[in-house]
Amino acid sequence: MPSLQKSKIEKHYAKILWTFIGFTVVLVSFILYFSFSKTVITLMPRAEDIALDFALPVENAEVTKNPPSDTRFDGIFLTTTVSGEETSTDVTELDDFSEKATGTVKIINRYSKSQPLVATTRLLSDEGALYRTAGTVTVPSGGEVTVDIIADQPGASQIVGPTHFTIVALWAGIQDQIYAESSVPTSQTGRRSTVATGADIRSAQDDLLRDLKVKAADELARDASLLYPHLDFFQDILQTDVISETADVSPDDQVTAFTTSAEIRVTALVTSRERLESRVLEMLQVALPENMKLAGDQSPTFDFHLENVDPLAQTGTLAGTASAKMVLTLNHPTLERKNVLNLDAQQVRTYFGNFPEIAAVDVHFSPFWIRRTPSLIDHVEIILAQPKISQ
Repeated sequence: MPSLQKSKIEKHYAKILWTFIGFTVVLVSFILYFSFSKTVITLMPRAEDIALDFALPVENAEVTKNPPSDTRFDGIFLTTTVSGEETSTDVTELDDFSEKATGTVKIINRYSKSQPLVATTRLLSDEGALYRTAGTVTVPSGGEVTVDIIADQPGASQIVGPTHFTIVALWAGIQDQIYAESSVPTSQTGRRSTVATGADIRSAQDDLLRDLKVKAADELARDASLLYPHLDFFQDILQTDVISETADVSPDDQVTAFTTSAEIRVTALVTSRERLESRVLEMLQVALPENMKLAGDQSPTFDFHLENVDPLAQTGTLAGTASAKMVLTLNHPTLERKNVLNLDAQQVRTYFGNFPEIAAVDVHFSPFWIRRTPSLIDHVEIILAQPKISQ
C-alpha cells in the first residue's frame, strides 16, 4: 500500500512537471516570437513630375547699389546693336492664266427636227464650267456638227474634259437628245511669273534676324570672356529687340529677288550658372508638396529666358520653368507602420497597391517560419528603394 501510494504521488508530480515544462516552452516561444520576429517591407516609389514656373529678378548689384536679398539674383547684362541686309531669291512662282480656255465639241442631235444654235450659245459641262459657242451652226436631225467653244470666265479652273455638255437654252425635255461632247480637254494659254508674297518677305526677314542674332551672340560671347572670365555666358538666354526691319518690295510685287534689312539690339546675361541653378533648385524644393522630396540623383531641367531687361539700369527678370521628378518620403501618412500590423504578405501588397505613389512592394519575414507581420510597430521596418529616373 505505501508503494502504490508512492507511485501515485510520483505520477502526480510528473504531470505537474510536464505541465510546467509545456508552459515554459510556450512562454519561451512567445518571448522568442516577440523578440526576434521582424518584417522588412521594401517599397519602390513611383516618381511623379513637378514643374515650377518662376520669375527671378536679376540686377547688377555694382550698378544698382542695392543690398543683397533673397528675392533678387546678381547678374550682369551685356548688350550690343547689329545691323545688316540680305538678298533673297526665294519668291513664289505663279501661273498667270488671264485668257479664257478654249476647245472643240461635237453637238449631237438625236431629236426629230434640226436645231439651229446661234453664236455664244451656252454649254454647261458636267463639272459646272460654262462655255459658249464661237459661231452659229445648225445641227440636222440625227446628225452632228463640230464647233469651237470658249470659256465664259478666265482661269485655270475652267479647264475640263473630255466631258458632256448640256445646252442651257434648250427646253429641258429635249436636253437629253440635243447635247454636246468633247473628246479632248479644253486648254488655256498663259505665262509663269514670280512674285514676292507677304509670306516670302516675312520668311526672308526672319532669316536675316536669325543671322543677326547669331552675329550679336558671338560678339557678346567674346566680350564676356574678356571682361568676366570667371562667370558663365548664357548663349541661349538672349533678349532681342527689333529696332527696324524693311524690304525693298511690297507684298505681291512681281520680282525675281528682293532685299531685306534690319537692325536689332541683343542683350545677354552673364552670371554663375552653378549659383543660378542652385537658387532655382531651392525654389523648386520649397514648392514640393508636403511629405514629398526630389527623386534620386537626378538633375532637374531648367528652361530660362529674359524679360523686361533694361541694359542701362542693369535690371531685368529671368523667367522660366524648372522641372524634376519627386517621390514620397518616409513621413508620408501612407507609410505609417501601424497600418500594416498583423497582415500576411498579400494583404501588405494589397494595402500599398491602393496608392499610386507606390510602384512595387517586396515583403520579407524573419525568422523564415513567420507568415504575418508582427503586432509590434518596432518590429516592422519600411524601406524606400531608390527609383530609377530616366534623364
